[in-house]
Amino acid sequence: MKILVTGAAGRLGTVVCRHLHEAGHEVLATDRMRDPSLPMPFVVADLAVREAAYALVEGMEAIVQLGNIPNAGRTDAQTTYTLNTAANIHVFHAAAESEVRRIVFASSVQVVSGTRKLGDDAPSVLPHLPFDGELPPCPGNTYALSKQAGETALAYYTRMHGLHSVAFRFPWLVSQEIIDGLRAREDGKSIHSRLAGSANPDEGLSFLRFEDAASLIEAALLRAPCGYRCYMPAHPSGRLHALLPSEIARRHFPGVPHKRDLDAIGSLFHLDEIEANLGWRPAEARL
Repeated sequence: MKILVTGAAGRLGTVVCRHLHEAGHEVLATDRMRDPSLPMPFVVADLAVREAAYALVEGMEAIVQLGNIPNAGRTDAQTTYTLNTAANIHVFHAAAESEVRRIVFASSVQVVSGTRKLGDDAPSVLPHLPFDGELPPCPGNTYALSKQAGETALAYYTRMHGLHSVAFRFPWLVSQEIIDGLRAREDGKSIHSRLAGSANPDEGLSFLRFEDAASLIEAALLRAPCGYRCYMPAHPSGRLHALLPSEIARRHFPGVPHKRDLDAIGSLFHLDEIEANLGWRPAEARL
C-alpha cells in the first residue's frame, strides 16, 4: 500500500514509518524537519500551507495524519489550535479531492478528559466506564479542542466522500524504557515521580507503547471498514497494574457508572471492540 505519513519526524511518526516500511508498504514521510535516519523518501513540508498537502497526497492510497503540535504547552494556545486544525483540514480535503480512501488520524484521550488532577476532590467528567469511542468530548485545553475538531472534520469528509477512516484517541505514548521505570505504590497514588502531581485520572491512568500504536495504525489501514470509527486504545494493565480495574474505578472514578464488568474485561478500556473490528491487541509490556 502507498502510504503518506505526516509528522514523520515525531516520536510516534518515526516508529510508524519504520513499522510500515518493514511490513512492505511504500511509505512517503513528511514533516517540517527532516529525519535522516528514516529509510524512505522524506519531503520537508508545512501542512499549514494548503498547497503542500495536495502535492503530498497525490498518488497515495492511504494517509496516516500525525502532523500536529503534539501536546498543550508546546506553543501558545491559539497557535496550537490554529496550526493543528489547519494541518488536518488541508490534509483531509486534499485527500478527498485526490480520491485517497483510507485515513488514520492520531487524536488524543485529552478530547474527553477535562482538567481534573490526581488528588482533586472534583468529580470525574466521564459519563461512563470503560473508556470507549462513545465518550463525549470534554476538552480541557486548545490542543484537545483541536483534536476534537480533527475528529469532526474527518467524520465529515468520511460521510461526504465514502472514506475508510479511523480516529484513535491515544493515551500517554511511551517507550518500553519508560514503562520499565513505572512504579505505582500500593496506595495507587504515586504513578510516576514526574507525573504524581499533574496526572489527570480522567485520561485513564494508562499508556500505550509506540510499537503497539504503530501496529494498531497498520491494522486500521488494512482492516477498517467503510465509514468513520473512533477508538480508545491503551495497554490493558494501565499504570496502576497492581490493582484490579474495579479497585481503580472505586478509588479514582467514584460514582461513574459502568457499562461493562471492568474486571471481566480486565481493563478500564474497552479493547474487545478494537480486537473484533481490527484484529489487534497490544503486546505484553514488561511491568
